[in-house]
Amino acid sequence: MHASAKKIRQEKKKIDSLASRRVNPRGLSRPRRSAPAGSVADLNIVSDPIEAAEEAGLRYVSDAQPGYTRKAKGDDFDYFDTEGKLIRDEQRLLRVKRLAVPPAYTRVWICPSPNGHIQATGRDARGAQAIPLSRALARGAG
Repeated sequence: MHASAKKIRQEKKKIDSLASRRVNPRGLSRPRRSAPAGSVADLNIVSDPIEAAEEAGLRYVSDAQPGYTRKAKGDDFDYFDTEGKLIRDEQRLLRVKRLAVPPAYTRVWICPSPNGHIQATGRDARGAQAIPLSRALARGAG
């Protein structure tokens, strides 16, 4: 037998024996006995959405709360604050436009807070509630 073929078979046996030790007879991975500090195993699973938002540095919001709205104006939109006043502030307008809410959405609600856990909602053509993804999330970067 060729020396390199023998070495490959030995490595394969070693890998197979290591793999068999990590998997129980049902094919499920065995839990690790101890996880290194700072690992995923150390994370607390938070089931409360308000607490989860706060832990992520965000503010829990709902589209039932007052928010910004929009109305079509030609090929563009006018945006209105929570009091129904036209938004003219460049910084707020830039943030709202960067959300890129599709023009086809109706009943659009936009979060007045830049750190809200949901930034915008609307209704699609079927009338179903839709939450547009940010460009970063749509690309898979977030």
